[in-house]
Order: sequence, then structure tokens, then C-alpha cells
Amino acid sequence: MSRAGLLLPFGSYTHRLFGAELPGTVVFTDVTESAGLSHARNIFGSPDNKQYLLEEMGGGVALFDYDNDGWLDIFLVNGTSLDPATRDRQPTSYLFHNN
Repeated sequence: MSRAGLLLPFGSYTHRLFGAELPGTVVFTDVTESAGLSHARNIFGSPDNKQYLLEEMGGGVALFDYDNDGWLDIFLVNGTSLDPATRDRQPTSYLFHNN
């Protein structure tokens, strides 16, 4: 992987970051808003009234190089609602191209 490492969890073993040599502590920064992702909702049920475990879990996310340019792209899978009032809305997936 050219521009990003791959974090592989192994149960109780120490996590290792493959593909990138990083000295010191790894720091994660929330760049959701600055990356333009703050309005993409991948929610089951109402964001204000959660009643089921399924409503707390997202449909999923994949980070992969969609266009083989060396940058990871983001794919959010099938966000929808369990609310009967919004049953006419179709599940939505989002592909965010990183450039």
C-alpha cells in the first residue's frame, strides 16, 4: 500500500501497522467535516430514538483504492431507516473518491 498502512488486529496480540513505519505514538484525528463526510448518514432507525441494537450498528464501511491511484477511497454501505414513516426511502450507499 503506497500511502496508507494496514492495521491488523490479532485478538489479544499487539496490533501492528503494516506498510508504514511510524515512530512514536499513532494519533487519529477526526477529519469528517473537513473531508466533506459530515452530511453522509449511514443510520438505521431514528438518530434521536434508538430502540433496537440494529439501529446502533451501521451497515458497514470499506476503505479501498477504487481507482487504483494509490489513495484509499471510502465506501459507506446501505444506510436506511427502520422508521415506518420513511419506508419509501431506498437504502443508500456512498462512494467518496479521495484525490
